[in-house]
Amino acid sequence: MPSPAVCFLLIFAQASAILAKIWTTSDALPRQSYDFIVVGGGTSGLVLANRLSESNLSVLVLEAGGSHSNDRNITIPFLVGSASPSTMYDWNYTTFPQTNLGNRVFTYSRGHLLGGSSSINYMLYTRGAKDDYDRLARATGDSGWSWDSLYPYMLKSERITLPIDGHNISNEYNVSAHGHHGIHSTTLPGFSLPLDPLVRQAAAELPEEFPWNLDVNSGNELGIGWYMQTVLDGARASTATSYLFPFLERPNLDVLIGARALSVIQSNGTSALTTVNYIIGAENYRITARKEVIVSAGVVNTPHILLHSGIGNATTLESFGIPSVTDLPSVGQDFIDHVSIGVSWTVNSTNTLSQWSDNSTRFNEAVEQWYQNHTGVMSIPTINQLGFFRVPDLTGENDPSAGGSAAHLEILFSNGAPPRGSVPAGQGAMSLSTVIVSPTSRGTVALNSSDPLDGPIINPNCLSTLSDIFLAREAVKKGLRFVEAPVFRDYVIAPMFSFDATDDNEIDSFIQANGRPFLHSVGTAAISPYNASYGVLDPDLKVKGVRGLRVVDASVFPVRFPPFPVDPKVMVVIISCISTQFILSAHTQVAVIAVAERAADLIKATWT
Repeated sequence: MPSPAVCFLLIFAQASAILAKIWTTSDALPRQSYDFIVVGGGTSGLVLANRLSESNLSVLVLEAGGSHSNDRNITIPFLVGSASPSTMYDWNYTTFPQTNLGNRVFTYSRGHLLGGSSSINYMLYTRGAKDDYDRLARATGDSGWSWDSLYPYMLKSERITLPIDGHNISNEYNVSAHGHHGIHSTTLPGFSLPLDPLVRQAAAELPEEFPWNLDVNSGNELGIGWYMQTVLDGARASTATSYLFPFLERPNLDVLIGARALSVIQSNGTSALTTVNYIIGAENYRITARKEVIVSAGVVNTPHILLHSGIGNATTLESFGIPSVTDLPSVGQDFIDHVSIGVSWTVNSTNTLSQWSDNSTRFNEAVEQWYQNHTGVMSIPTINQLGFFRVPDLTGENDPSAGGSAAHLEILFSNGAPPRGSVPAGQGAMSLSTVIVSPTSRGTVALNSSDPLDGPIINPNCLSTLSDIFLAREAVKKGLRFVEAPVFRDYVIAPMFSFDATDDNEIDSFIQANGRPFLHSVGTAAISPYNASYGVLDPDLKVKGVRGLRVVDASVFPVRFPPFPVDPKVMVVIISCISTQFILSAHTQVAVIAVAERAADLIKATWT
């Protein structure tokens, strides 16, 4: 087998050779129309393009961004923080000021390149809990969205490989719970960090609260485990590298980059919405699908396109001068995201990530090593372990999660990552990202104007329920308790925060000043049961009230239920219905790919 360096050169040569199938001008397209047009060449769009073009069906992908498949900030895992924001790879959106996070405005990164957010994310492979998907099936009235139905699609998509250092990983995950012959590559960390054995020891010392879990992707995610990642031979594996580049020789698959979709309209002589308006540069174009248009532009851009197509709240559309095609008030509503709060400590070791991030000589040496053989610290996305946890008091009717196997909170363990220059000389740092993964707050993606080139108003509305404030506080407290493990007594020097850990008001103030959206949003074009008076999509992902149009991306996850009433005395939620919110208690990449895999089968069953 060729070395990783040779493999990288082969991939580079392959990518250069196949650019003839990645078109940059409409005039170059070999067809005037296609069976399917996929709007968005991101995480879900490229899965669809691959699966739909397996037969003789013709597929065109319209991607607003570029390729960038060989840029080091995309391919080198350690440089993930340089991929976004404020780069050409990102849509560079910002949020509406977040009232409950100090009225701050946040960058809201979305991938603006082939592979979408799978090309700029932290490469984390987490499926979520069995209960997450079973709740999805209940909420949609379709058992095809249950864990048992989607799990085979997870196996179908996955190809787990050895990490770049070649170490034996058989005792680091559940071999039987993973796919070994799929398309999308996953692996375990290929470079050990000094924090790794300390986290493992802490789990052994505090097993009741922080148990070790061999595999958080087995359907029961609770506990601490290894950070499984979408990396192949030490380089990022995105849906562009997995589902697209190796298959571009297919004569029925074309990709047009730099093509920004503005709206979807009725085709001449039909009532089906199968014509896409798009621009390249300043030029406007239209192209028609013979069968369907599938919008896979993501949780922000999908509702934006739908609204400019006349699909949304008719009254709101009228106020912007946009003719209503179908009145679906749920478009752009029910936006829901995780929230992260970072806490850091100084440690009595300089053997941390800062030895590379803050030292240009060592950094450049590590990059050079990666270019030679893809090994070393540059082969990992800076984190090797994570954990998912429940708050014990939240059970039964008080539980905002999907069920007993689903988490309320997540912690990511980092061997560094404080603000640059904030660590005293001769010391290092460790950081925990504490995350709410069962939030109840809802926001919106709304029109900014009648001009589709104006970005939408993005309002995650973070921490707008007492339930989420309670969970955020519990997340921080849990991180503090973890660092009390005996193994850290001679390692941790002092906290890099000034709040009184026994004072809830001070913790809340810290959260308001330091919390942030975690970029795992869903729900803006949600599925609901057939004939439901709410929602945007039927369970087969067809847009309600129109023909020829489907949506397949993270926006489809349903969150359309009344918000929790709250008992302020105990700061927990009291639920009056069995299913209230749906957001995965995990990072969203795996679920989005599984949804796209099933969607491809649903679409092919319709037309073949």
